Amino acid sequence: MKSISSQILTYISISLCVVFIGRYFYGIHSRTQFETERLKQNSIRICTRLANFSVKPILNHDLESIQSYLNVEGLDENIRSIQIFDQNNRFYGGVLHTNGKVHIIKDGALPDLDKDSIVRPVLYQGKTIGKVVLYPDKEPLLQYIGELKLLFFVELGMFFLVLAVIQLFIIKIVVINPLSSLRNWVSSINTDEKIPEPKLFHSTEIDIVTVAISQLADRLISALKENISKSNLILEKETLITAIGTNLTGGMIFRLTTHENGLRQFTYLSGSFKKLYGYSPEEGIADPLIIFGSVVKEDVQSLLDAETASKRDLSTYRCEVRMINPDGTIRISRFVSTPTLMEDGSISWDGIELDITDLKKAQADLQQNQFLLESITEGLPDSIFAKDINGCFLFVNSALANRVNKKPQDFLGKDTNVLFLPDEANKTLEKDFEIMKSGVIQTYEEEKMTLTGKAFYLTTKGPIMDGESNIVGLFGISRDITKQKREEEALRVSQEKFEFAFDSSPNAILIQDEGTGRYLGANASATSVFGYSKEEILGKTPLELSLYKDLANRKKVLETLKRELYIDNMEIVGRHKLGMDLNLLLTVVRRFIDNKPFLYINVQDVTERKKVELELQKLNLDKDRFISILGHDLRGPVNSISTLLDILNKNFNDMSMEEIEEIIHLVYQSTKRTSRLLDDVLLWATAKSGKMEFNPQRINFKKDCKVIAELLQFTASVKKIDVELICEDSLVVYADKNMLDTVLRNLISNALKFTREGGNIKIAAKKNSDETVVSIIDNGVGISTKDIDKIFDKAQLFSSIGTNEEKGTGFGLKLCQEFIEKHGGKIWVESEAGIGSAFHFSLPNEG
Repeated sequence: MKSISSQILTYISISLCVVFIGRYFYGIHSRTQFETERLKQNSIRICTRLANFSVKPILNHDLESIQSYLNVEGLDENIRSIQIFDQNNRFYGGVLHTNGKVHIIKDGALPDLDKDSIVRPVLYQGKTIGKVVLYPDKEPLLQYIGELKLLFFVELGMFFLVLAVIQLFIIKIVVINPLSSLRNWVSSINTDEKIPEPKLFHSTEIDIVTVAISQLADRLISALKENISKSNLILEKETLITAIGTNLTGGMIFRLTTHENGLRQFTYLSGSFKKLYGYSPEEGIADPLIIFGSVVKEDVQSLLDAETASKRDLSTYRCEVRMINPDGTIRISRFVSTPTLMEDGSISWDGIELDITDLKKAQADLQQNQFLLESITEGLPDSIFAKDINGCFLFVNSALANRVNKKPQDFLGKDTNVLFLPDEANKTLEKDFEIMKSGVIQTYEEEKMTLTGKAFYLTTKGPIMDGESNIVGLFGISRDITKQKREEEALRVSQEKFEFAFDSSPNAILIQDEGTGRYLGANASATSVFGYSKEEILGKTPLELSLYKDLANRKKVLETLKRELYIDNMEIVGRHKLGMDLNLLLTVVRRFIDNKPFLYINVQDVTERKKVELELQKLNLDKDRFISILGHDLRGPVNSISTLLDILNKNFNDMSMEEIEEIIHLVYQSTKRTSRLLDDVLLWATAKSGKMEFNPQRINFKKDCKVIAELLQFTASVKKIDVELICEDSLVVYADKNMLDTVLRNLISNALKFTREGGNIKIAAKKNSDETVVSIIDNGVGISTKDIDKIFDKAQLFSSIGTNEEKGTGFGLKLCQEFIEKHGGKIWVESEAGIGSAFHFSLPNEG
């Protein structure tokens, strides 16, 4: 038994020694791994930041900024030294971390450090301009290992001391006590004392010890199993939380500890942190400014105010702030957390950050859509409403509320009784439930006894469905067609009169099936207007008969019918069977027979009236133009002549001969211009009246044009303008001589008026196969782009001042246009301000 006890003690001792040694080395391994990973992450983070920061200072040789920034970053306990060099390995600045203090390294005093370092390049536009070197500090790790060794030996000594005490106790029970009993028993042999025979092995005590050890072992095993179960449960929950945090879309889970001195430190950040901030959770835990520094400056106070309010009564923390994303864009984040007061006075915040940017945008879009919906529905004359699954109003527009002189809010939450009498309300609810049950949109006419009287409505109702196709309510659009129904009743009463009017009406009347678009009826006037027989029209559609010149007119008609019940005097352009254009006034009325829509179409042919109107407009325009000339262009010069003569008459005896000659010259010039204008007006009026004879003949263009140019030679000589005629001597045009001479005189006069002194004018003519084109080209002041279209605009007269202040009326060009068009030719202008102008006209060749 003694041997067995010794073996048990030996096994227990060896096992405990192995456990202590294993725990020691495991502690060293775990701490080494933790410190190594922490050193790696911190070094990479600091090195990357310094590499980004150092670009501008290195380029600008800003050593002070580098030194200042290094002094802050150098406080990290894992970093022994930080040094920055340029691309030529020239030292810029650095710090050295010794004895808990940071010392600035001066140029030329680089410390002798271990070769174990981390190097990151400083990049600018893809090129390396420097490098950052970080030397890790292994002292914290070595110090921890030394402390762990000391703790190990203290624990090992305590263990052997306890083990020795236990062994002495067991030796006393198992060895010393039995030997003492044996000695007493041997002594009793000689003294005849009756002492019970000793039990050398003390089986009872050994059994008690064995049972105790067994029970202790069972308890240990049970506790171990329970701990393993709890550990598995905790591990399962931690795994679940980690999975949720890592895969959380648009958010992250965090635990933050705040202290009374204002210190904030994150103790946990979920894996989704990197998606939001671009850094790993470990970097976020090491540097809280990654999170707090991303808050938009103007929103920081909101964050602090919410925290203060939550601390006051430890209520749930809620706050929405703007955050700066890694790419510089802005997101809106909602922070929600629960505060817990810790024993040391700090507060632990367990919470979640959610990116609600899309939610905020959706809410804004929803509000905008709601506003748009209300704006649209309030502007419509139709009644629009929505009901819930129980038939109570969720929304009504003003048109519906106005039926019973109420406000839209008076309907909300109430059923149809607010609108109709009880019997009508019940019928309406039954219909609503029927439509919701069927799930089909229905359009129908209904007759209702409202609180204000009898009315007829064209109603469309349909079910409202949620995202899972469940019916959750009903929408409806109702149009008051009481007036139309009354018209239909009147139409029914006067059916015979209608049939008579249908057959005898001077307007084309067609009856069309709205569903198929085919004509079901046509009167005699329809055959006259469109040129088709009644048999050709019936059963055909407008497209098959090509009744529209432009399909845009048909689209306009269909869109109007979709919005309205009828069309009243819509102007369209139709087409005759022979292809001629028809100006039509279209009136369309929709009628229902057995709930089937038909269109009654009244077409008035206003083609001849349009021609008369256009001619009348043209005549009115000519009249206005004529009156304008008489009232302004003729009246002005006559008044000037009258004024000049009056001055001459009153002051003749007091005036010098030069003054008299000047006034007479002015009178002469004004009279000359007035005479020329009168000639043009008379010619134009004669042409407009149709009384001017048009006698085209073969004319030698060069000879005729030369005569006109010689008549204007005086004006050209005064302004020293060279006039050049370019054409073949034998060029012959077929034209009315008087009209041609008028056109040439006006165009050449205009060229002289708008050409500066010393300029030149070219008159060119060229005969083509079909026509002869004449051009009068000058290098004068030209015409601005905005005024070119006004020159030959028949709706207005255009004139401007010449280079020597010559005035005009613009009437001569209108006369030219009239005469050229009389010949069947065209007239046009090409000009550029400051460069010159070229007036062209064409005359068709003979035959």
